[in-house]
Amino acid sequence: MKQIHITDFQNSDLDLHDSLLEDVKISYGRKNVIIFLILPKSPPLRDSEERAKLIIENTSYFVMSLKEPWGKGTYIVSEEIKNCANDQLKLIITLNSGDTIEIAGAKISLTDNI
Repeated sequence: MKQIHITDFQNSDLDLHDSLLEDVKISYGRKNVIIFLILPKSPPLRDSEERAKLIIENTSYFVMSLKEPWGKGTYIVSEEIKNCANDQLKLIITLNSGDTIEIAGAKISLTDNI
């Protein structure tokens, strides 16, 4: 599991380019967001596609557009992580549809344990 914390992150810590977004699960009570992905084949890291979860914990903000301004698509074009208020990280994901997902949370983890 790769974890990203407010004190020690680089935008290169997550490389989600060309990952397929399968689903998004929000738990209001737990204050977390789970994004289910299929990571692309990427030798030498992965010899085949791999299912993964992107988990954002202690979430305080979540917005996702569903307008598809560039047409249909569910692949990640880019992701960016920024510091934001209250010791949180803001993750911005852009899909090949032109839609974006913006989430602020205390910790971001990427795991292949699903």
